[in-house]
Amino acid sequence: MVDASSNFLLSGSADSSIHVWSIPSLLSFSSPDTHSPLHTLTGHRSAITALAIGHSTSSYNIVVSASKDNTAIIWDYQNNTLLRTVLLPSTPLCLALDPADRAVYAGYEDGSVQIIHFFSDAFTASAIEEGDKTKNPLYDESQATLPVQPPASTRWTPPTADTGAALCISLSYDGSSLTTGHENGKILFWDIPLGRYNSTFAPTSNPLPGPVTNLVALPVSGFPSETTPARTKLHAIVKPKHGAFENRDLDGAVPGDYKLTGQFTTSFPLPHFSASATTSPSESEFMQALSHPSFPPDLLAKSLAEFSSWTPGKISQPAPAPVHKTVAKPDNSAEFVSLDAPDETKQPTLEQKNKQLEEEVKALRKAQRETLRELSDLKKKVGGKKQMVVHPTIP
Repeated sequence: MVDASSNFLLSGSADSSIHVWSIPSLLSFSSPDTHSPLHTLTGHRSAITALAIGHSTSSYNIVVSASKDNTAIIWDYQNNTLLRTVLLPSTPLCLALDPADRAVYAGYEDGSVQIIHFFSDAFTASAIEEGDKTKNPLYDESQATLPVQPPASTRWTPPTADTGAALCISLSYDGSSLTTGHENGKILFWDIPLGRYNSTFAPTSNPLPGPVTNLVALPVSGFPSETTPARTKLHAIVKPKHGAFENRDLDGAVPGDYKLTGQFTTSFPLPHFSASATTSPSESEFMQALSHPSFPPDLLAKSLAEFSSWTPGKISQPAPAPVHKTVAKPDNSAEFVSLDAPDETKQPTLEQKNKQLEEEVKALRKAQRETLRELSDLKKKVGGKKQMVVHPTIP
């Protein structure tokens, strides 16, 4: 595997050793024909089954190795230093590091998955004093020789016993979900905040014809490019803590304290409001509602018109023929049934139509007065400025 800086290549062997190679040295034309590794990491007692390299490009990057001796070791591979040894309940076959290098996930032969959190009590409780809680527990030299055994509660079981071994593992770009490929051809999804199995990839409900040996996620797309100025700016994203959600009814739901705070970075010009003119058709309804001091009159008129049509027979019910005095059947396609709806065998009289129109005109006049009043207050607050920047907080 190649590290994030593209300067080092790491390989695990069946003889329990891990070699660290220099990529520039391997690609150099002036170097001799025979190459040797920079370091050889020795600490396991059986064959290496998986490697997971950290995401840092600094000289303090880490690598986690798994072995058939049922252990995982965290290394500072650039300095040839063993940081911590983790005792595992079974043989790990695959590893994945959290995007922030705060935890590693291991997939086992029985299809289960376990999270090994570097900042949990298992790593910090026995070593770091009260004044050193901010210190990274991985770099506490006094604890390097003490093995760590994660609690059984950090191991998540698959839905059935026939899923087979977890042969590959992959994390989402934000570290909130986990995907594993299994020996029986299935792909499972795991919910990290809830700490349990979530679902099975639909196309693999009927297992694939062979084992799933590798998973590669597509790169994230949709973010603003460097050439296009962003219209929003993210200030903070607060992710939920591991194990903070024990409610088993939150299947597929975003955790309640997943918070995102943003800000609009562009100015929204105030449109010209008129009691008779309509809003420019080039503007979207979202921009109209966002820049208008209140709900635009056309949106209110549209809503009132839709509400007035929510009675049986007025949407698609044709008028009864004057010669054949048959009773029209109720139209079940109506979206709303009014309790005081008129008899469907009678057409509304002219007085009823006039009364309905008067009610709509009163509602529109009331909305117009409120709009003009709010517009007047807004002009006083703006104080002659041509533009106003809106900085809403996204919940």
